[in-house]
Amino acid sequence: MNMNYSPAHMYVWDPWCMTVPGGVHLYHLQTARDEAGQRYENHLGHAFSTDLVHWEERSPVLGTCLERDDDDMTPWTGSAVWHDNQAYLFYTMRGSATKGGSQAIGLATGSDGSSFTRYPGNPVIIPDPRHYATLESPVPGTRDCRDLHVIKAPDRPGWYGYFATRRPADDLLRTSIIAGAYSDDLIHWEQFPEPVFAPENCGCVEVPNVFKIGDLWYITCLTGLSYGAFTSFTDESIYSGTIYAVSDSPLGPFRQLKDNVLLGARTAASPLALHHLTFEGKDYLLYTDREKYGRADGGVPVFGTLTTPKLLDRDGDSLIVRYSPKVELLVRRELSPDYDYLRNHAVREDWGHIWKRPPIDARIEENCIQLNNSANFSILPLNIALESFIFESEITMRGAAAAGFVLRMTETWDADCVRGDSEFGGVRYIELRTAEFLESRHAPVPVGRGFRLKVVARKEHTEIYLDDRLLTSFARYRGLGGGLGLFVDRGTALFRNCRIRELA
Repeated sequence: MNMNYSPAHMYVWDPWCMTVPGGVHLYHLQTARDEAGQRYENHLGHAFSTDLVHWEERSPVLGTCLERDDDDMTPWTGSAVWHDNQAYLFYTMRGSATKGGSQAIGLATGSDGSSFTRYPGNPVIIPDPRHYATLESPVPGTRDCRDLHVIKAPDRPGWYGYFATRRPADDLLRTSIIAGAYSDDLIHWEQFPEPVFAPENCGCVEVPNVFKIGDLWYITCLTGLSYGAFTSFTDESIYSGTIYAVSDSPLGPFRQLKDNVLLGARTAASPLALHHLTFEGKDYLLYTDREKYGRADGGVPVFGTLTTPKLLDRDGDSLIVRYSPKVELLVRRELSPDYDYLRNHAVREDWGHIWKRPPIDARIEENCIQLNNSANFSILPLNIALESFIFESEITMRGAAAAGFVLRMTETWDADCVRGDSEFGGVRYIELRTAEFLESRHAPVPVGRGFRLKVVARKEHTEIYLDDRLLTSFARYRGLGGGLGLFVDRGTALFRNCRIRELA
């Protein structure tokens, strides 16, 4: 059992789930971390959980179909439905006949969620050439048709399906869409002539998920700069991640809001392939936490592990990701600051400054620490160092430009700052000395009233929350296991009820 799940010797790629009595089946794309994993690279990974935190690795399912040249390459992303004691596993078909260029939706069925037989009539969906992509148009040599997501139709018997494809258009940004389809038996599908989502600001949208929260329907899609457009995200801090749109109907048309970012990061090592599921009556989110090759900040982004669960919620019409207490199933112990040490030693370090003028201006009481520096920044080291942790505090800024946490503190004065930044208008994660590493996200940061800042670090996988809303998530390697501290920049900040919990 791992804090972030991945099968032995494998990276996790796009994940999707099927809820059954007693738990959840996880299926995912995978690729080998080392030679030992190469045996199952062309299969879908499979695991099972009863709580979305602890996953039991099971034998891979559904490898290549060597008998067909349109299905003899590794299956790609799909979805799974449990209906009438039968599992319906949808996947993206690719074949050597077109070197993977021509995609279609395939189906496999099984009685237990662990073994599957391909439907002999595959494929079950090919884009309708009257409305959508062919192998000749709009991208010659490529017929996009992948990532089918299936939900129970709320307004009639049967199911709705959503898949990534393209439509004819003069500009590439106008071609990438999510198409809709309907089936009354999960085998035969009728495609709708108009797309359910046509963003027109993305080089590609894929891995769609559609779900209802309250009285509104939402669609989420993976996109980013690597897909060929600078215009995909409304927050200029984000270049890779997931956008969302909203509708009154599951059939759309879905419209983007002023802020279209659900979750993302500046670097390509951002959350990948978000997947919604309903579990224990709540809306949860799972995705791939990406890593970097060589386990170094300068490494090329690769695939990674399944994240711990997050909650999906609404704020008005906006869709947001929230902290899930399920991660606390992994808490090993809670650590309390040593207030005597802070009063007698930490204030005299003037940590992070080359030219020191101790003591720093700090008032330290049980469960309430005040830091003040009217012209510069001050850091109060907590004399606690951890690799995996939950670190949180209620912070009130009184005229401060920024306040927050310091992480990954080392003996050579290296560290990272997590800034609730009123000047920037959001949260920034920045390397203290050189600013060579930077992640940020715009969000309202209160001044004069309290806000709760929380960092969840599972080794390199780093999540930043503001009032329990997950703003950004990324991989960060330098200084793993370093010290923790508090800081203020140009003003006064109060830190109340600091909590530090080590994760197993």
